[in-house]
Amino acid sequence: MQKYINHRLFLLYLASFVTILGFSLVFPLLPYYAQTFGATPSQIGLLAASFSITQFIAAPILGRVSDRIGRKPILAFALGGSSLAFLLFGYAKSLEMLFISRALHGFFSAGAFPIAIAYIADITTKEERLKYISRLTATFAVAFIIGPAFSGFLSQFSINLPFYIA
Repeated sequence: MQKYINHRLFLLYLASFVTILGFSLVFPLLPYYAQTFGATPSQIGLLAASFSITQFIAAPILGRVSDRIGRKPILAFALGGSSLAFLLFGYAKSLEMLFISRALHGFFSAGAFPIAIAYIADITTKEERLKYISRLTATFAVAFIIGPAFSGFLSQFSINLPFYIA
């Protein structure tokens, strides 16, 4: 049973790592990219906040849906949607498109980390839960450390490249 849980959790950790890595690749470049579309400082602040606002609204909705239809479909939906939001951001031709893609990314990402924690709670015992959730949090932290450094490296080739990689 332990090996089965570890295999399932490895894939979950990998999906969470990729999700957070994508976010941390993009976030440091957000102000610079928005400025290329003529964004003011207050618009850049709203652009950054649009992700969190949408995530705040969507998390309970996606959580309820995952309770009904299962965690895996929502995780797949979240990963696929986040990828599309990043592509839309990289291909954006206007500030409005940046706002739409950030809001979409916030919506889809609301189905990633919270649902991952719920999934761990579903498949582990009460005694194991803290250990596996701590590992998920560590995965989150490592992705957040690597992302900005990798973003800085990629942005020297093109400011859009980190968005496509994400």
